[in-house]
Amino acid sequence: MGCAGSKEAKGSTTLTLPQQDTEEGRKARAEELEKKRTEYVFETEGLVQQLGGVLPWAKDPLPHNEGNIGNADALPRLAAIGAKLNAFEFEGNAKAAFEAVKNWVGHSEEAPFELFDSIYAAGFELPYVITDRKWRSDYFWGYQRLNGMMPVLVELCEELPASMVAAGLNDELVAGLLPEAEGFDTLAGLIAKRKLYKVDHSDLVGVEHHDGRPWTAPVTLFVNLGAADPRPPARPWAGTDSFFVGHDVDAPENLPLFYPIAIQLMPEAAAVVVTPKDEQEHPGMWAVSRLHAGVIDASVQIFFEHILTTHIMNESYWVATCRSLSDRHPLHAVIKPHMEVTLLMGKNFRDTTYAKTDGSLPHLHACGRDGGFEIMRRRLQTWSFQQFDMRHFFGEFRKTMDIEGYTARDDMLAHYNAIHNYTLSIAKGLYEDEAALAADTELQAFAKALHDDCKFPGVVDAITTHEQLAAVLAAPIFVGGVKHSVVDNLAYTYYGYAPNVPLSFYVEPPVSEKKSFTLKEISDGLPPSKDAVLQVALVEANFFTPSSSRASSPTTPPTTSGRARTTRSSRRRTPSGRRSSTPWRSACRPATSRVCSSSTSRSSTPTACRTPSGTNVSTTPVAKEARGA
Repeated sequence: MGCAGSKEAKGSTTLTLPQQDTEEGRKARAEELEKKRTEYVFETEGLVQQLGGVLPWAKDPLPHNEGNIGNADALPRLAAIGAKLNAFEFEGNAKAAFEAVKNWVGHSEEAPFELFDSIYAAGFELPYVITDRKWRSDYFWGYQRLNGMMPVLVELCEELPASMVAAGLNDELVAGLLPEAEGFDTLAGLIAKRKLYKVDHSDLVGVEHHDGRPWTAPVTLFVNLGAADPRPPARPWAGTDSFFVGHDVDAPENLPLFYPIAIQLMPEAAAVVVTPKDEQEHPGMWAVSRLHAGVIDASVQIFFEHILTTHIMNESYWVATCRSLSDRHPLHAVIKPHMEVTLLMGKNFRDTTYAKTDGSLPHLHACGRDGGFEIMRRRLQTWSFQQFDMRHFFGEFRKTMDIEGYTARDDMLAHYNAIHNYTLSIAKGLYEDEAALAADTELQAFAKALHDDCKFPGVVDAITTHEQLAAVLAAPIFVGGVKHSVVDNLAYTYYGYAPNVPLSFYVEPPVSEKKSFTLKEISDGLPPSKDAVLQVALVEANFFTPSSSRASSPTTPPTTSGRARTTRSSRRRTPSGRRSSTPWRSACRPATSRVCSSSTSRSSTPTACRTPSGTNVSTTPVAKEARGA
């Protein structure tokens, strides 16, 4: 069975290129494709227009077989899950958690984050970031930008951002944050050694967002130190008086480090540059800046990296495939296994989650639905199809090949290289030379569809070399398996605790002046109780495949305790064999053992790397007036 609704081409019983088929076979292929073009239609109206018509998905209704994932009522079940989450109709652990915290109206200075801890007493497993208070550490916060949920945002800083320089960024401002060794003790020295990196969201100024929820466009600078590089000095201001940098008194020896040294929340000369040293005179300011930067990181991660260049990308690609390549084409057989239920999941994701103004994701994220689509549109301006080639992405585009400790990069590169070698062997095996490529009318129609209909930036409109074909084939395979695992499977690990990555943060950002914030002000500015539970429930849920349908679904991997595959190991053994509790040693890698365990076309549950449940936490709310829960 090929694309939905199609039939085997008459006169042909095996896969074959159109130029090698019989006359009767070519006629049957043409009839098949003509029919499929009436079934697989690109959406051209509505939200697609917010993206300038780029990467259009499949128009409703979907072809019949695209909605079959093992039982006929799958789509209604999927829709019901999304509808319940949108309406805050919690079930199971989420219901128990909400009952425990629903009357919570504020935080105390003595136990500022008790509400969030109470959520897990109801049955949710403790997210990995809670163990040993990792989420409070600058080193672990930096680590997440390499190997957490957002490992593709970092880029080499080849010159200091102009707005940060205009606002006073210089060596004196970061003194005490850099190693006291020649070449490492100045910003210019770090740039020369390729040790200074950034996450730059300055292009997101003015993105539409929910009323009452602050929006920033931060630029964050990071330092990468290799295992053999000198260490930064101990932070004299870190300790009991500094809640969020208390873990950072001493940097670990003989291990790579990636840590933040400066944040500017708006790219303006009048916007202050905040550093960890501000904790001395303005306690809480660095923490607030970090939290605001995390909100934007998460918005880009979910809307651009996950929704657009993972789900929507493969949806658009599959529609082009079914409109251009006959079921009898060998390349159709190569692509099809990686597109199983891609259109169904995309439709459900849109209908119940991100394309609704009241969907759970738009509700939780500060940017809302329209702001999320604006992020997609803006980032498309600098995005190209070539960025699916990890050699180019980490090489010429991000220039991050020199970073030590970047295990997500290493894993993505290894998997991409394996996939590319596979697709290159297929290209060379099917087509003897350029003339054979040019003679394949279906292949050339496919290339034109990707270019003209999908409007993939940077994709060729005619495939003339083996390398071009290998790249076009490798992209959806990589995206559907590897990339989707990277941007999805660690969601509970990092997003399962709102103080680590809040999707909205209500504290007024310290843009124009430096000021102090109490822990109560910070915790009161985090998502209210129902949103905090929804955030945990959303990333915890096996959202796309209801548990009641898994047993009868032949396409779903085995499950454990009614959940999709879970890795419970939360700590790694050190080279000496001892368990380590420091955040930089025990942090989980987001790939390798599970990087291909799920795809956009299969059920994938973001539950990897959790710690076992069972930790006792208080469920007694503190009755203080604050922003409504």
